[in-house]
Amino acid sequence: MGHDNEAGAAHGSPPLPGRSRGWAKGTLRLFGPSLVVGFIAPFIFPGLRRAARPVAKGIVKGALNLGESAKEAAAAAKEELTDLMAEVHAEREQEARQASEKSTP
Repeated sequence: MGHDNEAGAAHGSPPLPGRSRGWAKGTLRLFGPSLVVGFIAPFIFPGLRRAARPVAKGIVKGALNLGESAKEAAAAAKEELTDLMAEVHAEREQEARQASEKSTP
């Protein structure tokens, strides 16, 4: 950092904060892999696409099966809950009738 101040003083202007001589190297190090992948991707992806299609198809099929199973489970749970609610309503009506029979002599 001391040499940055000297370089700035030699040029007659103070050095900018956060800037260093290696900014181009850091930028290349950051974006280099992305650039390489971008240039190679057109040659690699057609093969990957052909290989990944059966895998993607299997994932979609599994997701559809899981969705159907969840839908069936939800329907069964709804039916069970409906039955339970009907039982509770019937019991409440029976209790109400019994209470009204006891209250009227």
